[in-house]
Amino acid sequence: MEKPAILVTVGSAVVAATVLGFGLSTPKSLRDRIHDLGSKDVLTRRLAVEALTRDGSRQPDRAVPALIRALTDPDGEVAGAARAGLLSLGRKADPTLVDLVSRTDLSSLTRGLASDLLVDAGSAPLPWLLDALDRNEEPADQLYASFSGAGPEAVPPLTSILLNGADSRKIRACRAVSHLGDDGVEARPTLLSLLSSQEEGVRLHALLALGATGIVAGSERKAVLRLRKDPVPEIRHEALTLMVPAFVEKMDDVRPNVRRRVAHLLTRLGDESIPLLVPALRNKEEWVRTMAIELLAQGGTAVVEPLLEELREPDHPHSDDVTTCLARLGEDAVPLLAKALGDPYPDVRPEAAIALGKMAERARSAIPALLVSLGDDSPRLRIWSAYALARTGAPAREYLPIIEAVVASDPDPPPSVLLAVTTLRDLVSAENP
Repeated sequence: MEKPAILVTVGSAVVAATVLGFGLSTPKSLRDRIHDLGSKDVLTRRLAVEALTRDGSRQPDRAVPALIRALTDPDGEVAGAARAGLLSLGRKADPTLVDLVSRTDLSSLTRGLASDLLVDAGSAPLPWLLDALDRNEEPADQLYASFSGAGPEAVPPLTSILLNGADSRKIRACRAVSHLGDDGVEARPTLLSLLSSQEEGVRLHALLALGATGIVAGSERKAVLRLRKDPVPEIRHEALTLMVPAFVEKMDDVRPNVRRRVAHLLTRLGDESIPLLVPALRNKEEWVRTMAIELLAQGGTAVVEPLLEELREPDHPHSDDVTTCLARLGEDAVPLLAKALGDPYPDVRPEAAIALGKMAERARSAIPALLVSLGDDSPRLRIWSAYALARTGAPAREYLPIIEAVVASDPDPPPSVLLAVTTLRDLVSAENP
């Protein structure tokens, strides 16, 4: 009979303690914890994350989105605990994470954070990703990006869609393969077969996936090159872009007709060929460098910075060809070259002056910058600035004494500098007999 009495006593104590407010409280619900994530109190937010992590496995559809939001918490410990909590939920979180990356009504930040977690999970979420890919007609980009962690295991099911799916599903599968990178190489034969599809969207995305999973080589080149006559401009452009490495390789071909054809195709590519043509200026064959100069000279100001970056590499074997190419870009490039006279890399500055000198009269707008460079501590920059200034012709007449003084201070001025000064001196003499 004593045992019930003890229970009554304890129960009374509990009631009394609760009434008197001695610290005992009703456990918070999941909804309350989610609400607490918006508290101004850091400790409250930390406790909320801990509770969501502990109880989230029972309701991941509610806990996971809340923990995703907590990843952006300004307090590092809260954000770190949220990430640890999401990882601890393991595969129970995958369906909710996939749902989050698929929803276009959410912010790109939320989708991106969910995608990062899926990528970290490797191939485990693959079934959920494939299901979402099938269910969503226009999924968010982050869903495709989430495939990048799936690895080669994603290739067989995606290839099945490429072979047997409707055109809209094939396009989505191509976009997913694109994010596999090198892991998607086994899908390339199927992607090549889709280049002959009647649906332009399928052709385009198969082409993009080919480019994302490796370099077009061997027998693949013929299939891709056929698309240079595709009726869709974007497809034609992408096909030529994928062929750039092969085109650059063919620049070494001894047959003039092959080189002319390559030059024509590269010209059609515009700015996208620049990163591959600039390194050709290092080629040991002069005619290869000459072709590269001819093509790059059509690129306008977009070529200036890549060429200057090339000059920032020490001991460039053919810097003269680079400055010749810069000089061929026309007057629009003069302001950029004038600015390069003060480039952080000392070796670039005199090369910019040389390029301006090769422009001759077209570089007249750079005269103020060249005058400043005449007083630089670098003898090489001074002498080449004098050269460039002398080459501007008539406007440089009043600066002839300064130019001659700079040249006289050089123990061994280059012949091209002496010729430029002599030409300017003759111009002054002709006007003042």
